[in-house]
Amino acid sequence: MPTVKIFLDTRNNSENKGIIKVSITHNRRQRLYTTGIKIDIDEYKNFNKGIGKDGISGRIKNPRFIDLYEVLYDSFKDGSETVSGYHKRAVEIIDKLGSQFTFEAFKYEFDNYSKKHLYNTSNENDIFIVADGIINKLWNEDRIANSNSYKTAIQSLKRFLREMDRHVRAELLLPQPPKDKTKPLTLNFEQVTVNFLNHYEDWMLKYGRKSQKKFGPGYPASRTTVGIYVRQIRAVFNEAISRKITDNYPFGKRAYVIPAGRNIKKALTKEEINKILNYVPESNTLEARSHAVWVFSYLGNGINVSDICRLKQSDYDVNNRKITFVRQKTKRTNKSNLKEIEIYLADEHISIIQNFGNSRRNGNAYLLNLLKPEMTEVNIIKTIQQIILITNKWMKKIATKLGISSPVTTYVARHSFATILLQSEAPIAFISKALGHSSLATTETYLGSFEDDKARGYMAALR
Repeated sequence: MPTVKIFLDTRNNSENKGIIKVSITHNRRQRLYTTGIKIDIDEYKNFNKGIGKDGISGRIKNPRFIDLYEVLYDSFKDGSETVSGYHKRAVEIIDKLGSQFTFEAFKYEFDNYSKKHLYNTSNENDIFIVADGIINKLWNEDRIANSNSYKTAIQSLKRFLREMDRHVRAELLLPQPPKDKTKPLTLNFEQVTVNFLNHYEDWMLKYGRKSQKKFGPGYPASRTTVGIYVRQIRAVFNEAISRKITDNYPFGKRAYVIPAGRNIKKALTKEEINKILNYVPESNTLEARSHAVWVFSYLGNGINVSDICRLKQSDYDVNNRKITFVRQKTKRTNKSNLKEIEIYLADEHISIIQNFGNSRRNGNAYLLNLLKPEMTEVNIIKTIQQIILITNKWMKKIATKLGISSPVTTYVARHSFATILLQSEAPIAFISKALGHSSLATTETYLGSFEDDKARGYMAALR
């Protein structure tokens, strides 16, 4: 069980002052979380002398010390609200997280404690309150990517409310957002109508991508991005309906239809693939690692980078030259029907495992030396995102050298695997199983356009 202490951090102190922090110790590791309270070191020592197991000593009469004790250990008034002191709230958060405790989850709760307690009302009929619950739950379950996806969609919705044209606001009968931006926006489920969602879609297609400049206008988002964000908002509605918070549901064929992105060709040609497979990068470089990751994905059932990084040595059957794994994406969502994917390894795979394999011999050790065993889930996600960025960067350079103008991202590797198998007359059912999809409909979205000459060949068979 994590332990909590109040700690005075005197590092980098100036004028003999320190900053009071909350110290959390868990599994022999310690993290510090600031209260933002700066205090004279000698004054803190005198204050600390009056603190015992039973609380503050009755002999303490200094009102500043009494106030400080309430802020740190008891409860205090913040505006019209009474909130827990820092030590007390840390204990509350640890109790709430229970066995799901991680330092990252604690930090999220600790950093957002004031916002939740000072501004959130008990009215659950608010999209943002329900969304926060989903975001926190996913975060605590180490489903960091899903948590961040919801957060991004909700941030977009909040920006839409703040930037809404006054005529649109009047049409939708929405109040002005609070001028104080530290106070949260509110949006009841009943306020989100078909008309509201149509305006949100229009705004996204004009300003959905946030400007890099502080006060600059946004840029158009793609219809694919609109679809992704609105599906997250729809999921919040589904949660609210399941909890009987609302019965308003503005989605569906006779209501608002979520836009679908255009099915643009994402696959490379066989000729382009062979150029990449035959390319020899300079050894012991990021180019070599990036090329290896891309090739491992393409030849390995289109396995995505997250799953490549997470492969364990126990997944690798050396004798049968085979890897068996369950996609990270489906481990939590389909617990009752986990589908194992089998990758029959090519010579290139064996070479990559030899060159980039983990030297540790342990079934739970990672197969490739891309992640470290001591990493938290948050650090794993960040590392994988960085590997994807670096891989895409170097693969673009390799494509330029090879005269390939098409995109060659890791995403393209997966689509190319599926499309080229289809062009080779492989059954869709086989491709679907290899990709680990739960339905053939999902697989069909991965299949790029046939090459023009092959399409013409099919059409010629009509004569």
